[in-house]
Amino acid sequence: MPAIAHVVIALVSASGIEVDNRQLIIQAVELARDRNVDFADAYLALQAAERSEKVCPSTRAISGVYRSNGRCPDERPLRSF
Repeated sequence: MPAIAHVVIALVSASGIEVDNRQLIIQAVELARDRNVDFADAYLALQAAERSEKVCPSTRAISGVYRSNGRCPDERPLRSF
């Protein structure tokens, strides 16, 4: 992901390119790059955080992205920040 992150960010930031949720996509690319997680997981976690929703990410590396006091269906506690 690190090698392509700057290309994706430049592409979605380019004038003439229309993108829904441009800033969210850029943040998700950066999160995926920085935490070495899948882009989809990063995007969904950030989208849930914007909506103040609880999520159970498929990877623990994203758990610090959102605030949660709940548990995932597998009953492992989530960390809060």
